[in-house]
Amino acid sequence: MTPNTAATRRMTGAHTDPNTPRAEHDFYATAPFVTEALLGVLPTIGLRLADFILEPHVGQGGIANVLKAAGYEVLAWDLIDRGYPGVRVHNFLNMRGLRPVGGAMSIVMNPPYGDAAAHVATALTLLEPGELLCALLRIQFLEGARRQKLFINSPPRFVCVPIKRFVCARNADFTDANSLLCLPWFIWVAGFTGRPEIVWI
Repeated sequence: MTPNTAATRRMTGAHTDPNTPRAEHDFYATAPFVTEALLGVLPTIGLRLADFILEPHVGQGGIANVLKAAGYEVLAWDLIDRGYPGVRVHNFLNMRGLRPVGGAMSIVMNPPYGDAAAHVATALTLLEPGELLCALLRIQFLEGARRQKLFINSPPRFVCVPIKRFVCARNADFTDANSLLCLPWFIWVAGFTGRPEIVWI
């Protein structure tokens, strides 16, 4: 990679090295402060998570551990068992009709980016009006004709852009993690059809 190309990739938030293979199954673990930032911003925008939360890409618990520490009940799923206690191995894209008994539900997730739109669409089918989906996604998720239908039918309520870039680690190796990508929290309120708002966190 030439110096100019490297500089361009840094400015655009691209992966540091195009020759480096992506993590298997797009596993990029979430640093704890990323979920803490979500919990911090929700009260300022008039939203709250339900007491019961589904985390469908739990990995090693980067999101779930923070939620549990904050007092939430977390149902942990993943396509791969990465050792998180109590994880249920499921392909989230095949899930239909999950509901907690007699209560509300939120979904908080850092989905695999390769098919993130499908994961967002699946999550929204599981929610009742007014319930929250919080998804950590690249800022580039806002782009693209393939996602236009999703945004027209189910726009996010808020896009929460970090002032200090969040960190996710390839295969949970935080010794080699970087913050080159802008990773906002996209927050959907099921049934919302208005104009999204951008907030900085």
